Amino acid sequence: MRKALYIIPIITALVLLFSGCSSAKSKETDAKSNSEPVCLAAVKSAKNSLYGYIDKSGAYIIEPQFSRAEDFAANGLALVQDASSKLCGFIDTAGNYVIKPTFVDASGFDSDGLAVVQDVGTGLVGYIDESGKYAIPAKYNLAGIFSDNGLAPAIDPTTVLLGYIDKTGTFVIEPKFADGRFFASNGFAVVRDSATSLYGFIDKTGAYVIDPVYTGAMDFADNGLALVQDPATGLVGFIDATGAFVIEPLYANAGTFTDGLAIVKTADTGLVGFIDATGKYVIDPTFKNANVFDASGLAIVQDTDQERLGYIDKTGKYVIDSQFGDASVFENGLAFVKDVESGLYGYIDQTGKYVIAASFSEASFFIQVGDAA
Repeated sequence: MRKALYIIPIITALVLLFSGCSSAKSKETDAKSNSEPVCLAAVKSAKNSLYGYIDKSGAYIIEPQFSRAEDFAANGLALVQDASSKLCGFIDTAGNYVIKPTFVDASGFDSDGLAVVQDVGTGLVGYIDESGKYAIPAKYNLAGIFSDNGLAPAIDPTTVLLGYIDKTGTFVIEPKFADGRFFASNGFAVVRDSATSLYGFIDKTGAYVIDPVYTGAMDFADNGLALVQDPATGLVGFIDATGAFVIEPLYANAGTFTDGLAIVKTADTGLVGFIDATGKYVIDPTFKNANVFDASGLAIVQDTDQERLGYIDKTGKYVIDSQFGDASVFENGLAFVKDVESGLYGYIDQTGKYVIAASFSEASFFIQVGDAA
């Protein structure tokens, strides 16, 4: 329930080091109101194995009745899967269907007010608007959300190659790649070349700005660096927009830069630490695994002894001791964690104290869906 289908997946073996934790950046509101915002989280009931939505008191606002439930989008609609028909639709914060469950699969609505859906008749993918009507007909094998430049990756069913469409559904960059991702803030997108299966970067015209010479690559971060895998050594480093290595490929694995720091896994010890944009260790590699720092200033790490999860600050000091079987970043002040003994999920605050007891089979982030009354 943490990831919606039919968004183009990560195209490389360079995965985030912490698969048990969400990689999403925190969406915590910057609102300065003293009133508590209305927040809901999707959870899976341990009693009937169905999904519903709770508020920050842990009370069900929408009873567990769905076989899948995703976070509410900014437009107040959430993707759910009907338990009877197994089809997907969208509900409002009262739990009522606004868009009836008529799709095989879907993603949540993006900031442009579009959602990717899989048509029940053809099995192809298109985009609907908030009324549930097709804004772009279902005619792709897969499709992703639109980048700021108005282009989205989509796979043509005839060639089974990936290109980029505009909001009319027209291929602006013809389908000629084996795979591809979204356009980053610098205007470059990672693609996998269909002839060589190597990764490079294109601009909005579809022309290579960095030739496909890597066996793995990820998006350019806001600091202008992109993670790539060297084909000669299999190790990873970071390049700039010219394709030159700024941080040499010395690591067994790594994550993209977030707020000036990147997680790296050493090639010798296999332990994980954090580096800055010069490649200098800010937090030494002493952990089995780690996740990025979220808006709370905390990062999830996994210890090397019991392989349990806790939270550190940017000095590398534990703020919440390692004790959980799974954990998430903090969202709207709370994080969901898995209790080791019961195997159930609850919610903690930034001191590590349970504010909602571990009583759910699965859990998700608290998302603000409205203002306080």
